[in-house]
Amino acid sequence: ALTYAMVIHLLDHGQYFAISSHNHDVIDILDKLTQIESLHFKYNIDEDGKIHFDYKLEEGHAKSEGIAVARTLGLPEEILELAESRN
Repeated sequence: ALTYAMVIHLLDHGQYFAISSHNHDVIDILDKLTQIESLHFKYNIDEDGKIHFDYKLEEGHAKSEGIAVARTLGLPEEILELAESRN
């Protein structure tokens, strides 16, 4: 609710801004606003399951890659396996 209110306020005042969110509720709300352009950084997942960003903007939303990010950051495999089993 707060993110939505802030976005509406900024749009009403003609401001340009960037917002980053992995919250699907926020993304769903923002998609309904025609003044919003959705972009994400292009990325790929390597054979070890680690994420690599190309730093090139693409249109639309990226899918959630939280486990790949966690693997890239070096979280223990035990945690990653449990997360994958619930995914």
